[in-house]
Amino acid sequence: AFFFGETKNAWYSTALISLFFGHGIVLFDLCHDDVLINPDKKKDLMLRLDYIASRTLMLASRYSSRNERNQDWANRHFKEMELYVRERERWIIAPVASTLENLRSDFYEISQIYIIGNYGDFSWQDLYVATDIITFRWYQRLIKGIPRLVGIMLPLLLMGLYLWQPGLFPAIQIDANVVTLLFMAWLLLAIDATLNLGIVTGLANLAKGLKDLA
Repeated sequence: AFFFGETKNAWYSTALISLFFGHGIVLFDLCHDDVLINPDKKKDLMLRLDYIASRTLMLASRYSSRNERNQDWANRHFKEMELYVRERERWIIAPVASTLENLRSDFYEISQIYIIGNYGDFSWQDLYVATDIITFRWYQRLIKGIPRLVGIMLPLLLMGLYLWQPGLFPAIQIDANVVTLLFMAWLLLAIDATLNLGIVTGLANLAKGLKDLA
């Protein structure tokens, strides 16, 4: 339990760092006057906002509470932050004359909240937030997660069984080293997807952002 707890904390820390870098790259993108005009720059900016929005929901799990009421509040609060970013993503799709200046101002303010961690300073209410937020009880989450768990665990079990008892698969002739690498890759992807860390997506976005900075 200690190992998995430490691993989870390490993954969350890495995801948070990539989230901070994501904000930095967005602020850099918004320095360009043609970011809403150039199709490539506009698409890249939308992808970065999508990444920030999706990773924002992770914060509710990062600071999870055993108290159900507190957890429901945290889910709602970070959902509002996610919807705030989503709204600005819509602005990019159909900008007006004041969009770029508004984006610069809004992301300068909210980036400080993300980086410093003063999440309570965020206050905003979306018109549709009440209908967008769906809170699941623990048993509903369990039932909802069973198909996903099976989809994650079945390949791992089959690959593990092949490594342990290859004679059970006479028709399959794959080098054990290859299967081991596939097993490890699938396990890491499963951890990333299960904990909703977005490490893979974050690394890809960071690499692209650093390339743009060069």
